[in-house]
Amino acid sequence: AGAAAGGTMASILGLEREQVDAICRDAGGLVVGANYNAPGQIVISGEVGAVERASALAKERGARRVLPLNVSGAFHSPLMEAAAARLAEELARTPLSDARVPVVANVTGNTVQSAGEIRDALVRQVTGSVLWEDSVRRMAADGVTTFVEVGPGQVLSGLVRRIVPEARTLQAGDAASIAATAEELRKAQDVKRKAPCSARVS
Repeated sequence: AGAAAGGTMASILGLEREQVDAICRDAGGLVVGANYNAPGQIVISGEVGAVERASALAKERGARRVLPLNVSGAFHSPLMEAAAARLAEELARTPLSDARVPVVANVTGNTVQSAGEIRDALVRQVTGSVLWEDSVRRMAADGVTTFVEVGPGQVLSGLVRRIVPEARTLQAGDAASIAATAEELRKAQDVKRKAPCSARVS
């Protein structure tokens, strides 16, 4: 889809969501907010010319940095419609069950649980913005205090701490960090089990 539709992406640092959304509107052509990662860190996506114009406007309007991204397509934008259609076909043939616990869908920043809602959110995410900041705030509002990042690196952990500074972040990127995280979670469970009924344990 990227090769067929073209397009590109750029990261804008130092401007808030409303400012970036206004820049995308003012740039003309097809350019949208693709990743709302954290306050002051947003990725835009769309047609090459529109992204270039939006990048120039962002610099004019006070962005700390604008970084073109080396990507093969305009991900999380309407230019990915062909990929969304193909994914919808595959998901329609794939058996899914309702989730046992609610899942926060990044395309809405809200929870989904039924198999139908999950299918819909996965398809919409291909062309829709990743609302990571909204998703983390939703989890924090629902009482989540510990976040485990699965996979290499700690990029998401850093974003979580920017969004919810009091959050605890743990990693599961290799054998050592998985073991350390499992031990931390085990200790937290032990503390919770031993706590008096009147105690409030996070």
